[in-house]
Amino acid sequence: MRNRLPLDVLDLVHHRTIEGARVELKATWSEQTRAQVVATMCAFANDLYNQNGGYIVIGVGERDGRAVLPPIGVPDGAVDD
Repeated sequence: MRNRLPLDVLDLVHHRTIEGARVELKATWSEQTRAQVVATMCAFANDLYNQNGGYIVIGVGERDGRAVLPPIGVPDGAVDD
């Protein structure tokens, strides 16, 4: 499958290309996470600092500002949700 992002996913996860304030890592797709993702999407859409939005990576956890690897991923049954 062709990568549709204009950058490498590992660079994104490790914050090598994009600032940490523009990357949000979420380990799961739970009810609580959904509300957080919507709030983050709104913040990225407002773009008050003119940073061209940001990226939300679902399936990769975060601890102390760093990605927890290997990625957890999203179960096949939860992709459509």
